[in-house]
Amino acid sequence: MVKELKVSFQEFEENIFLFLLLIKNNSETEIKIIRNSDGNLIRKISMLKKISKSYDHNLFYTEVSFQEYYKIIDFSKTIEKKYPDLMQKFAYYKTKLKNIMEKNRWIFWYGNTNQEARTYLLKLLAVLFAKNSNKTVAYFNIDEFALWFTNTNKKEQYYLPNVLKNVDVLIFESINQNIMNSWVLTIINPILQSRLISEKITLFGSPELIEELTNAINYKIDLANRQQAKIFVELIISNSKTINF
Repeated sequence: MVKELKVSFQEFEENIFLFLLLIKNNSETEIKIIRNSDGNLIRKISMLKKISKSYDHNLFYTEVSFQEYYKIIDFSKTIEKKYPDLMQKFAYYKTKLKNIMEKNRWIFWYGNTNQEARTYLLKLLAVLFAKNSNKTVAYFNIDEFALWFTNTNKKEQYYLPNVLKNVDVLIFESINQNIMNSWVLTIINPILQSRLISEKITLFGSPELIEELTNAINYKIDLANRQQAKIFVELIISNSKTINF
C-alpha cells in the first residue's frame, strides 16, 4: 500500500537538493529518509563517504538539514536582524576562533536561551573550517548520530568510528541527558579519547549546563549506562573550554 506523503514546501525544496546531491556524488552518497507510520517526515540523513579536493566534500556525515554553505553564510550576514544581541558573538568567533583554538582544542558551548543560534554557529564554523582551512569536518546532531548508527549496516558501523577519530574537526551538537543514557556512548567515548591523544579539534553544543549533565549521572542515568556517562562528561569537563551561549 502506498501512503500519501505529507511533504511540505521546505521538504520539497530539500528533496530537489537531495536529487542533485545524488547525481553529483553517485554511489559516494548514502541517503536515509525516515518517516513515521502516518507518512510524516521524521528526519533525513546524508553521508558523504569520499573526500575530494572540493571543499564542500570536506563536510561529510551530516544530516541533510545541514543547509548548503551559502545559506549558512547568508544567515550569519543577517544575524543582526534576527538576533541583534548575538551579532557581536558571531563576529567574535568568526575573527577570533583561530586564537582561541591555539589554546583550546576542545570547546563546549552550552545554554538553552539561543539554541537555534548556537546550532547555526556550529554549522557556520563547520563551513568555515572546511572552506577557509581546507580541513575535513564531521558535523552531527548527536541524536542523529545515534539513530543513524543504530540503523546502519555492520560494515559502516566499523568504518565510521575510524573516520571520526581522524577527521580534522569533529562537531557534536545538542548533547543531552537522553544520549547519556544510551549505549551509543560506548562508540563515542573511544572516538573522543583518540581525538584527545591526537589533539584534534573537537567542538560540542548543548542546551544544558555541564553541571546538569553531571547531576543527571546519579539520578537519571540507568546503572548499565552510568560508567560510560561518567567517562563522557569527564572527557568534556577536563579538556574543554566551556562557553555560555
